[in-house]
Amino acid sequence: MEHVDRRPFLSLVAAGGAALSRLDAAAPPQIDFPTDTRARIAVASYPFGKDLDRHKGKMTLLDFPQMVADRFGVFGIEPVDDHFASTDTEYLTRLRGSLAKAKARIVNVPVGVGGSLYDPDLKKRAQAMVKARNWIDVAAFLDSPCVRLHLEGTKRAKTDAKT
Repeated sequence: MEHVDRRPFLSLVAAGGAALSRLDAAAPPQIDFPTDTRARIAVASYPFGKDLDRHKGKMTLLDFPQMVADRFGVFGIEPVDDHFASTDTEYLTRLRGSLAKAKARIVNVPVGVGGSLYDPDLKKRAQAMVKARNWIDVAAFLDSPCVRLHLEGTKRAKTDAKT
């Protein structure tokens, strides 16, 4: 792995900041933050892991948005990656339909990529990046504003505060 000194790195960051400052300041980001209290919370699928188990569960992720809406009166969900039966377009389209039917939305998708995004082994790091990008695409398809990637460590990389 190539060593990068702080000074050249900070020069690149400053150049990027200068470029960003030239963007049109008249068009700030539009964030629709809900004002209704229940609209600002979500129910995670993680605590329902046994119910959502793909092999032994009583319910599928397709049923989860409606269950949350009916039982808790909450319309935001946070489905964990392990609870997705698939990431293919057909399944994700069905999930979008179940979200629409329940008038629900996904607020975040917690994801484990099965590897380290900073692994010194380029092949292993690339594999983790491919999985991460796939989940970002999944979240975008489902209109989720957020993906939380689990940052797994690696035994081969040592942290160094000097670099």
